[in-house]
Amino acid sequence: MRELIRASYREAVLLAKVPQELKLALKTSERVPGFLTNLEREVLALPLKFQNAMTVKKLVYDLTDVFLRNIERKSTEKIMSDAQKTSMIRAHDKAKRIDQAVDSGIITEEVLEDV
Repeated sequence: MRELIRASYREAVLLAKVPQELKLALKTSERVPGFLTNLEREVLALPLKFQNAMTVKKLVYDLTDVFLRNIERKSTEKIMSDAQKTSMIRAHDKAKRIDQAVDSGIITEEVLEDV
């Protein structure tokens, strides 16, 4: 049963409609072994009447899809957070240049562009 679960997981990853970079990152991700362990535990806890190959395969596909979507979402959030941080730093630098120009009375073209 464990081999069926792992084989179904590999198939699900290959067929998943996620970026190739994510698929490659899964090979070294520390989260995958934990996911597979939890997946095996949950499938093996199912009543025997649900432990047939088709049901297990569908369940593994569905849960793998959820797992991949979650990783993809977190990755996107991190990228967005970095972009937002960069935007905030630029805005802070811009305000700092304007304040310095006001304090010194020297207005350069760069300061005029910031205004």
